[in-house]
Amino acid sequence: MVTTVPPTPRQRARALLAMVVSTRTAPLPADLALVAARIALAWIFIYYGAGKLFGSFNGPGFHRTALYFSNTAHLHPGGFFAALGGVIELGGGIALALGLASRLAGLALFGDMVMAMITVTWATGINSQTSPPGYQLNLALGVLALVVAVFGGGRFSVDALIERRVVAMEVRATPGPAAFFENRGTVADTSSPSGSASGPLPTRAAVSTLPLSSARRPHGDRFQTEGDDQSDVDGAPTGTPNGGQWSGAPPHEAS
Repeated sequence: MVTTVPPTPRQRARALLAMVVSTRTAPLPADLALVAARIALAWIFIYYGAGKLFGSFNGPGFHRTALYFSNTAHLHPGGFFAALGGVIELGGGIALALGLASRLAGLALFGDMVMAMITVTWATGINSQTSPPGYQLNLALGVLALVVAVFGGGRFSVDALIERRVVAMEVRATPGPAAFFENRGTVADTSSPSGSASGPLPTRAAVSTLPLSSARRPHGDRFQTEGDDQSDVDGAPTGTPNGGQWSGAPPHEAS
């Protein structure tokens, strides 16, 4: 009978401390956290992007956004930067909602927030009570977008689905063992100065059907073909017996 000893309060405290300070993340919680980050970013950037381009959600619309970029952000032409900012925010928000090209979308949104801080909100401080507002929102959104750009969209995304399809296609395109033996290329003709190929390598089936006289047969601890006249490591000549006769030089005549 096996008896278990209940953990002591000190052991429980150490286990709780190890869980709190652990830097290892389980796959499922990490993927769920990425989903939460993507949804939050998508919600906010679709709101602001659609407001800039189309005046949705009581937004300023394209014309007022262009004037804002020209007069406040000092970015000219204002219409170009208004369109650029609106497309990045709306398109990036939709991409993050789907998990499609999540790294690229996160990087684009991070750059958008950095540009907003450089041109407008950095000068007003972190918590400005006047217009324009402080840079705290740009900082938080930019860093969150950078997290998605670094870690990707996670397994619950269109990116993960595309990745699985691509990997499956690569596996199907990789030749198996049979294709390896059937398509190994050609043998270089070492007797030719140019080293050109002299023909295809024999397949595994062809090698197995070679006659025994054409294959290398064992001779002691060496392998030697019929008619070969070689010397062993001691310098003594060797031959191959053929029906009781030596096809190479006899040992007593080699000297």
